[in-house]
Formats: sequence, C-alpha cells, structure tokens
Amino acid sequence: MSISSSVPGDSSTSLRRHIEAVHNISRIVSSTLVSDECLQGILRTAMDGVDAEAGSILLHNERDDSLLFRYVVGEKAAELTGVSVPSDHGLSGKVFQSGKPFLTNTPDQDRHHMSELDIRLHFHTRNIVTVPLQYREGKPIGVMQILNKRTGSFDDDDLGILEIISSVAASALDGILKGDAHSTKATGTGLGTRVVKNAVDAHHGALEGESTEGKGATFRIKLPFPG
Repeated sequence: MSISSSVPGDSSTSLRRHIEAVHNISRIVSSTLVSDECLQGILRTAMDGVDAEAGSILLHNERDDSLLFRYVVGEKAAELTGVSVPSDHGLSGKVFQSGKPFLTNTPDQDRHHMSELDIRLHFHTRNIVTVPLQYREGKPIGVMQILNKRTGSFDDDDLGILEIISSVAASALDGILKGDAHSTKATGTGLGTRVVKNAVDAHHGALEGESTEGKGATFRIKLPFPG
C-alpha cells in the first residue's frame, strides 16, 4: 500500500507535519499484526511526531474502574508499565472522564497533575499532552499521554497531530480486540487501510484509492486545514 497526500491551497509546515503523521502511522499499522508491537510503534510515532521524550497508553479496566499503564516508552518505562491509577485521578482521569484533550506546559500548577507519581519515580514532568482514546461510537477505552517536549513547549499544532494519532491508536485497538480486519493479501489483515480511513473520516478528510490486483493499491489522503 502506498499513500500520497493532497490538501489544496496550503503548504505550511504545520500541514506537512499532520500529513507526515498520517503517513508514518499508516506504515506502522500496515506492517505488523502483533497488538503490543503495533501499539508500541504508534506510541513511538506519536513521540517522534511532536519531539517528545516519553509517552504512555493507559487502558481502562472496567473491573476496578482504573487506568492501566499498558504501553510505556521512556526512561521510566520498566517502573511504570503495569501501574494502575483510579480512572478519575490525575490528568489521565480528567481526560478519560471528559473525553476532551488537555495540554499543559505547567503541570506543577495544575491540581489534577499527580505529582506524587513524579516523586515516586524520581521523574520531572515539564509539560504533557493527554488525548482520549475512543471507539468510533464514542465509548472511551483509555488515554494517550505524551510528555516532555525536547525543545520548547507543546502547542496546538502538537495537539492536532496527537489527536490524529490517537484516533488511529483507538481504531487499531478496536480492530485487534475484535479481530474483524481483513485483507485480500495472504499476509495482511487490512487493518492499516481501515484505521487510516477512520482517522481521515474523524478529521473530515477524504481517502481516495486505486487498486490493481496483483500489483497493490495507491491511496490519496486529503485533509482540510484552516486558513
């Protein structure tokens, strides 16, 4: 599967970053069938897309109404993976409960920030973006958090990129858990095309494709961009 992109009338750096995020994420979900590998790849892509040092995907556990650090990338990954927090605590809980993304470059000044976790891990959260993970029907399944931009502060452009990637992550989780993706290739699942289509739809874009049996398919992504 190859993908080209087009957004009429805008060639800004911000736009190119959004398109690059879609390209990178489509490659991840098209090249792996393993759920843990796929989600770790998506998380690393999110971090690279906004130049961040650490990230995590927290999934909701309905049995005890908690958020579990299922996938973690960064210097504290080994210590944080498997830790659970109440689903209404911290910035993760705030976003999970509200379904709305949240960005702060001064987490120490936010009452929702779990500073005790920083102290426990000997870690300093300088800035953080938290975005919800939701199935297409709106059911929340967790959150994705990206921490500590290497240079400067997180901005709305970073938030937009992470919202695109989070929609792909949620679709990947949906497809993996339900096992309903399919492909005409013997070695594929069709998951890559489906999650990219879901992400494009979520951002009011268009996905156009041409396919030739035995040769593959080419897709063109069109995303609207303000201004």
